[in-house]
Amino acid sequence: MFFLLSGVAKSCSLPFGQAGKGARHVVQISSTANLILMVWCVSSVVTELERNGQYSTAHVCGSVLRSVMTFDGDGLLLSGITPLWLKAYEHYLLHKGEKGLEWNTISTYMRMLRAVYNRGVVRKLVPFVPHLFREVFTGRKADHRR
Repeated sequence: MFFLLSGVAKSCSLPFGQAGKGARHVVQISSTANLILMVWCVSSVVTELERNGQYSTAHVCGSVLRSVMTFDGDGLLLSGITPLWLKAYEHYLLHKGEKGLEWNTISTYMRMLRAVYNRGVVRKLVPFVPHLFREVFTGRKADHRR
């Protein structure tokens, strides 16, 4: 996989997991800001999960990636995740299609995004923002159908 941001590209190690034979990720690392593409991060997490045999989690993560790309394209930076962006994404999911998604599905997507974001924070790819996910639903609602 190659993800190249504008300007001079620089190869970097894979902070989100191991790549397959001969695969490299190319990103631009700026001294003033971390310009790490969300697509690159989530794709790396999916690869790592599949290698660990966590296929269901990898499938959900891939669904989140496709949903984010539909909502905001493939140029979203990991540092571009803000409380305002998250609220707009939650609203998009809630009104997607005719009925929108259920709250538990939205919560699953938000928790997956938070997990990817936290991996980026641990690897110092993006600065920590306290309470970033505070304004979006990440809980679980009781299902009354049972």
